[in-house]
Amino acid sequence: MGVGTFAYDTRRGRVGEIMHISRNLYALRPAGGGLEWDARREDLRPATALDRLRPALEEVNGRSEEGGCATGLVKRRWCHLEWTLKQVESWGVRAHVQCVSGSPRCGAAPPLGPETRTPDGALAWAEEHLRATGHRRYQRSLHDTVQWDPPRGVDPRTLPGVTT
Repeated sequence: MGVGTFAYDTRRGRVGEIMHISRNLYALRPAGGGLEWDARREDLRPATALDRLRPALEEVNGRSEEGGCATGLVKRRWCHLEWTLKQVESWGVRAHVQCVSGSPRCGAAPPLGPETRTPDGALAWAEEHLRATGHRRYQRSLHDTVQWDPPRGVDPRTLPGVTT
């Protein structure tokens, strides 16, 4: 963790940008600005995306109508905002397969090409390699692209520390 990065102060339950480091003492400032505070290195950990979103969500929740919010979950004028993780279907699913049979491992993999980068193409290559060599063990990786969608009525561009 260095100057300009965000850290979570476990002792105070706050997120701040590291402004200065002096030996074991870190000076942090809230993401949206405000008064700095000092924290010891052992009380800090790198801030996660959720840590950085929490203050902004708390502010939005605090501004919600007196009777509740869209989800209907209210507790001390706070409501839980659920973000949804969705697959970006237009990017598709990419696959990679490699033979790991034998000692030393075979290491064979299909040639790179659009037909072998799909899950079905990777499976077809593995079946062909099995028939040709008798090798039965394969390491397979599937990759897709996902994005977090905010709850209705929340513009993520207005939340500090969030880039779209």
